[in-house]
Amino acid sequence: MNPTIPSSLEAAIQQYFDILYTCDLAKFDALFSAAAQLQTVRDGSLVVIGRNDYRALLAQRTPPASVGAARHDRVLHVDVQGDHCAMAKVGVSIIDKEFVDYLCFLQADGRWQLVSKVYMQTA
Repeated sequence: MNPTIPSSLEAAIQQYFDILYTCDLAKFDALFSAAAQLQTVRDGSLVVIGRNDYRALLAQRTPPASVGAARHDRVLHVDVQGDHCAMAKVGVSIIDKEFVDYLCFLQADGRWQLVSKVYMQTA
């Protein structure tokens, strides 16, 4: 545990890892802000996915947990600004794919909320 990272933020990052591994929509609803967006680049073009569209994709995905896939969750970097703003760079595996995700969190309404995710597949 890193003493400079609030334990509540560490819990939110762990919740993110758990969501990707289990596809738990209740946890998704608790973590992802209603206005959250995901961004990536495919074939040289910007792709923006809204929260509800990502939720629908997650609902259709085979959870890695259900096939016994190994977890390779990694926190690569966390930057906290004040009491309400943080960015986490994380590495995740989804079955046979590897990703680096940049997660932006804001603490509002008494909890850390994921408001933006920028990601790239690395393998």
